[in-house]
Amino acid sequence: MQCKPNLKKKLPLIDKQIVFMYYHNLDSAAFFYENTLGFENTYDDGWVKIYKTTDNSLIGLVDILKTGFHKEAEKQVMLSFEASNIKGWYAYLKSQNVSFIKELSDENNTPISAFLIKDPGGYKVEFFKWKH
Repeated sequence: MQCKPNLKKKLPLIDKQIVFMYYHNLDSAAFFYENTLGFENTYDDGWVKIYKTTDNSLIGLVDILKTGFHKEAEKQVMLSFEASNIKGWYAYLKSQNVSFIKELSDENNTPISAFLIKDPGGYKVEFFKWKH
């Protein structure tokens, strides 16, 4: 599903989008996103690592103990990836022994086919495909 820009206002463009997530074990999170999911590392400052997920979207992983910006709290963020080959991602992540929260579902009362996994820091990661 592509979003159309709001043509009522002339706003500056946003070049890229980054979601930052905070971890007690940055190394295990970095391994998961770089090796299990295969994302390209584009920045590494030791305590913060950024991974490219698409041309305009990135994930930032931060060592929670080296930042005063966020304090520990329940994982309120869910990272979602739209993927046309949802079954391919499902099969691949099953082969990687990733922790699944919800198996691949294609329920009639939802507009998506989806599954949920848990990353090494406890964040929910959703992979979905629009049914339309």
